[in-house]
Amino acid sequence: ILLPAAANADDLTKMIQKDLVALGYDPGNIQGELSTETVVAISTFQAENDIDVDGKASPQLAGVLKARLKARNSGGEATAPAAASAPMDPAALQAARDACLQEGVRLPDSRCGKHGYALRRQ
Repeated sequence: ILLPAAANADDLTKMIQKDLVALGYDPGNIQGELSTETVVAISTFQAENDIDVDGKASPQLAGVLKARLKARNSGGEATAPAAASAPMDPAALQAARDACLQEGVRLPDSRCGKHGYALRRQ
């Protein structure tokens, strides 16, 4: 039985959202909807892992996420850069906010992974 493309995409997005949460990202709801929060979390993950940033849920992204989870669970490389948890000074925060807005990324907590300030669950 073939499923419609939308059903496959929703399942893929939901799987990606769950993996992002497991890695400490906040994709918003985990219902399989490609929300703004999910796009931001995907983009942040891509930027932090030297992947072309497109914010899209794809089978390739799902594979990279699974590999990162496997590496983390087996004691492999760390997934969170030090800059993600470091306190930000006001000038750096404003510079990151301006850079994100220039690129059309509006984040609820004014941080942008591409500029060294990642969205992380606290």
